[in-house]
Amino acid sequence: MILRTQLLSQTERVLAKHGFRISRDYVLLSAKRKAIGWRPSIYATKRNEKLAIEILPTAEIPRYLVNTLRLCKRALRNLRVELRAVVPRGSHLSEDLRNASLEFDIPILEVSGGNLKVVFSKQISQQVAKALPDQVRLFRDERAAGRHIPGVLLNCVREMRHVKLKNQLCQFAREYESEDFSEASDPLKAEYEFVLSFITKTATRLFGSHEAKRLDLGQKVERMRLQSGDYRDHFIHAFQVFVLGLVIIDRYIDRFQSWMRSQKVDHLEETWFLASIFHDIQEPLENAEWLGENDGLEIGLDYLKWKEIIALLAATYRKRRHGKKRALKLEQILSDRYTNAPKNHGILAALEMINCASGVNISKTSFHVTTAAQSVALHDKKIWADFHQAGIMPLTIEEDPIAYLLIYCDAAQEWGRPGKESSDKAGLVGVNMGDGVQCIISFQDSAAATPKLAECENVRKHLRTTSLKCDLLVTVM
Repeated sequence: MILRTQLLSQTERVLAKHGFRISRDYVLLSAKRKAIGWRPSIYATKRNEKLAIEILPTAEIPRYLVNTLRLCKRALRNLRVELRAVVPRGSHLSEDLRNASLEFDIPILEVSGGNLKVVFSKQISQQVAKALPDQVRLFRDERAAGRHIPGVLLNCVREMRHVKLKNQLCQFAREYESEDFSEASDPLKAEYEFVLSFITKTATRLFGSHEAKRLDLGQKVERMRLQSGDYRDHFIHAFQVFVLGLVIIDRYIDRFQSWMRSQKVDHLEETWFLASIFHDIQEPLENAEWLGENDGLEIGLDYLKWKEIIALLAATYRKRRHGKKRALKLEQILSDRYTNAPKNHGILAALEMINCASGVNISKTSFHVTTAAQSVALHDKKIWADFHQAGIMPLTIEEDPIAYLLIYCDAAQEWGRPGKESSDKAGLVGVNMGDGVQCIISFQDSAAATPKLAECENVRKHLRTTSLKCDLLVTVM
């Protein structure tokens, strides 16, 4: 993690380069009657331009600062000072910081290429199109029936022509759309079990019963976390990531087969199934060592052969023509992130996948399984800054088709995720596939859409567009 002093120095160098005079000790606000005051991290001036900049190395805004700004709104207007916040590159912005950015009109910046680049602002959040009325109506009808997988996605399933699982998925779509989960005593449990039935049958047919049992355990832990609160779904989410990615693979099947062959990877659909379905299986445990001890649902986070597994992931990365130097950097980052807190669910899921597939015979793991696991280890945005610094990111779809597709679909799949954030806040209202891929996601209002806009910017920095552009269009209802 970047230190505050480093981020402060980087920001000051950029400001000095652009002719600003800088002070670290300027008291911007002081009100004895209210017993408040604010000395910004940096106060910078150039002619009539005045900037008050707060350095936020954790991409979180202190509560006292929010309270101070609320109490001093009028004083700030009179001072005619522009507020800014600077965060490290690739940061995941906290909800409080995004809300403060909107409330006080504080653009959030990062140091990039010797300049300060806006990654989130009130202006960006307002540049959102309106969804069409019929799209909104369909979305609300689906929610009323307790279904979180949208008809837009299931219609894409019906149009698939090439992938081996097309018939099974078309049958799933027919049966799913006839269900009204809202009539069940526990609607979410009923929907989970419906989706689980398809996933376990597919996993058993492709890999065997062991993976299917692990997925069953995973969905039980998911529901426990949802019931405990402060959590959102990652089970139906993973299935929707799988379906969306398979729809894209089917549409561009020749390209994906060619990219996979160039990476010496066979079993395209099997690799994608593993990467998408397993990518968040350890998410419930990222901040908890165990759950449901009385129900026999303890899952350890310590893997006896973790060094061997991480070395295997790095070797797989190297064999896919990424070179020895980058492979060593990947191994070092994964090792550091595994041994140091907090645990990262993407790396844990990659270890879990290899452990589940190979047991004690790590070296015998199939190449397509290690490829899927390596993609899972790369997918979580909380460690992208490390990968970017090491030259592993940004990814291209030609070099890393599974990892690229996983990151894109994971970012796109915002709709139908009950729990911490209401499942009614987002819906998939369109999937366009021609010269490129564009998922259209609609939110209830611009405030609900702003976190996704910030995430889109972050994803664009870490996925480099080459022969196939994959983009997200955010709209409001």
